[in-house]
Amino acid sequence: MQLATTLETARLRLRPLLREDADSVQVLVSDRAIADTTLNILHPYPEGGATEWIVAQQLRCEAGELVNFAMVSKEAEQLIGVAGFINVNSRSQRAELGYWVGKPFWNRGYATEAVQALLTYAFGTLNLHRVHGSVFKRNPASRRVFEKNGLSYEGCWRAHEKKWDQYEDVLVYGVLKEEWVQVKGRAKS
Repeated sequence: MQLATTLETARLRLRPLLREDADSVQVLVSDRAIADTTLNILHPYPEGGATEWIVAQQLRCEAGELVNFAMVSKEAEQLIGVAGFINVNSRSQRAELGYWVGKPFWNRGYATEAVQALLTYAFGTLNLHRVHGSVFKRNPASRRVFEKNGLSYEGCWRAHEKKWDQYEDVLVYGVLKEEWVQVKGRAKS
């Protein structure tokens, strides 16, 4: 698998996550609102947790298990979130899409823009066959990001995850390479 390079969109630079990003990551993920709709982010977020997480992410990237990008605003050169692919399966040519955006940057279309670039990278550079993602049912914003980028609703895993002593329904979305090519072709017309 080809390791992450830098991806450019109109407003974002998606680049490899660096240890130097730890302070920004720490501040953004310490907001309870981020942890609320993200399965694996703790609250309160442990002091120094961002550095440990980034180092672990870098090792998993090197092992070919994931591809992660820091989402950086081109205008302010500021880290606004993280996006990428977890559970990369080279044999089956599939991966799970995941992202989070810091609360100060919500409702600006950054996630939609980043996901579009990631799908182009997934189906072009990584030559994946399928990309899927999952969201808590109570997170309509992330559902819209997937839908705007051509991922189709595939089903609900009822009470599938436990977050803060509550069982959460998880909605699954997915897109195949040939579907993405069709969606992209219609967008150009």
